[in-house]
Amino acid sequence: MKVPYTWLQSYFETPLPSIEKLADAFTFHSFEIEGIEGDVIDVKILPDRAHYCLSQKGIALEASVLLGIPCKAESELRYGVNFALSVPVTGTRMPKVTVIANDFCRRFTARYVENIATTRTPKWATKFLTDVGSRSISPIVDATNVVMFDMGQPLHAFDADKIEGDIVVRKAVTGEKITLLDGKEYILTAEDHVIADATGPLDIAGVKGGKRAEVSATTKNVLLTSANFDPTFVRRTSTRLNLRNEASKRFENEITPELALRGMVALSACLQTITPQAVFSPIVDMYPKPVSMRVIDFRPDYVGERLGVVISEATVKDILNRFGIDVVVNSKDSWQLTIPYDRLDVVIPEDVAEEVGRIYGYEHVVGQVPPAFAKAPALNPVFTVVENIRNVLVGAGFSEVYLYTLAAKGDIEVAYPLASDKSALRTTLAPGVSKCLEMNAHNAELLGVEAVTVFEIGKTFKKVGAGGSAGSLGTFTESLVLAIGATQVKKVKGIDGKSRINEAVEKLKSAFGIDFPIKTLLSTGPLAVCEIELDHIVEALVANGSITKIAVPAPKAMPVSYRQFSLYPFIVRDIAVFVDGAISQDEVWTEIEKGIFEAGADKLLARQSLFDTFKKDTKTSYAFRLVFQSMERTLTDIEINSVMDKINSKIAGRGWQVR
Repeated sequence: MKVPYTWLQSYFETPLPSIEKLADAFTFHSFEIEGIEGDVIDVKILPDRAHYCLSQKGIALEASVLLGIPCKAESELRYGVNFALSVPVTGTRMPKVTVIANDFCRRFTARYVENIATTRTPKWATKFLTDVGSRSISPIVDATNVVMFDMGQPLHAFDADKIEGDIVVRKAVTGEKITLLDGKEYILTAEDHVIADATGPLDIAGVKGGKRAEVSATTKNVLLTSANFDPTFVRRTSTRLNLRNEASKRFENEITPELALRGMVALSACLQTITPQAVFSPIVDMYPKPVSMRVIDFRPDYVGERLGVVISEATVKDILNRFGIDVVVNSKDSWQLTIPYDRLDVVIPEDVAEEVGRIYGYEHVVGQVPPAFAKAPALNPVFTVVENIRNVLVGAGFSEVYLYTLAAKGDIEVAYPLASDKSALRTTLAPGVSKCLEMNAHNAELLGVEAVTVFEIGKTFKKVGAGGSAGSLGTFTESLVLAIGATQVKKVKGIDGKSRINEAVEKLKSAFGIDFPIKTLLSTGPLAVCEIELDHIVEALVANGSITKIAVPAPKAMPVSYRQFSLYPFIVRDIAVFVDGAISQDEVWTEIEKGIFEAGADKLLARQSLFDTFKKDTKTSYAFRLVFQSMERTLTDIEINSVMDKINSKIAGRGWQVR
């Protein structure tokens, strides 16, 4: 979600720190930051805090808590609008609303606004919508979007003069059709829900508005709606129809019904600013089962017990108060916490401890070695075998890979696949490992390897027997499988993918003292992949008592540092230089390096290696392989050829011969 820095500042009288420092505070305490573009922070909001943080107001609250800076009172002006101000009610026209689908619609508010004159959206609103990745459509629609992005409550405006009869919130009728704002017609089922009039559906509730009552440039009277819908129903409909937008995203992640009326008030205030002559009717509020604030019984020392660090009661209380959590101290060991409506993620004492911990700062939590077991715990056979297989194969030069559990075909299909090649649970590991080898073989020159060797340990899912309904667990089985793959990139006599696999399997046999029977072996040219059923291996080791004799070595810390890699393709060039026998390979490389530097390509050299040397009479030939790659763009043959020309020039200057 994009958060404009200037809009965030409108929530505070006190100047915020720089956008970079603010992003750092979010990173270490609240969210992952996906980037900063100008004056906009791109924040990644995960479902656990989407209830309140899919809004600028929620982000402002987080900033307030982290920085210790109070937000403005809700009644204070922001961009000339008091979003909490109830507008004067001078109209008398009341919308008639019936909610039939009470299990779906938790709250429904509506009001008529008449005598809306055609005007322009204020520049501040247009800029805000652009900054958050939306666009200006019309003053009325823009107002609904401003409020939605600002406070997280989706709203909708209908052209009131296009509505026939009363409003009803109901289930759709199977086969019922509706044309949406995008101009496409959709066929509904009884699992969908609509806001309808006497003629039929006006929109798909919680998902997208319909075309029939669309607000246009000629609209004079509107019906505003602000509602709360069940997230599961909205998700089912939006998924089935492949309709996802900013509104459905917020409903799917669930928001408190308390927002519905606040959203209506804020939208009305915004519209009054844009069209001062508008006439507002009373608000109809259908709210049959009002929610209550959640109350949690809490011990203040519970935070320390969960986090392993002592935090003073005063600090704990201060952090909770900053979140708007009311704290009533009954006794030293008994607090009663009243959670704000919009904090649907804070349900149990563990949630409270987590909130205190992340604001206090996990960097203050010092690691402690847990006490030793009075009695050694029993070994988990599967874990013991898998860990030792990893150690053996990594020691043999193989790299572990984690590939997709979903495949194009399989016995168990996914109801809503994310892609056509991920529509079922895999029945075998071999295809994925084979593709992995092929893809990595393309980068062998860049990696500087003569072979690609990998392994994967994972589950496969197969149907067993006949009959049974799809999805019945009794007709399917899971198996733990080891797949070992190798492909020989550089031709070496007597060595190919199959021979490398056989060598790895022999090492496993030697390490465990039992046979590792290969169930499947696929071999094509230099590439080979085998599969071994690990369930049988574990059973055999348990049966003969060997499992208790296998140690599980503790992993060793390794000084690994991250290095950025390029997303762009590389170019390979070979150069062989004939020199007098007294000239060393280092001298030759120095001249090549000078040529690269003078060509301005020193930052483009990703890898170099001497791959061949031979002598003839008094002369020696050194053959070097050069790999060029840019971090910023795709290189062309023309620019690399110019680099090679510069290298050839340097070599010719020494009187050497390029072969």
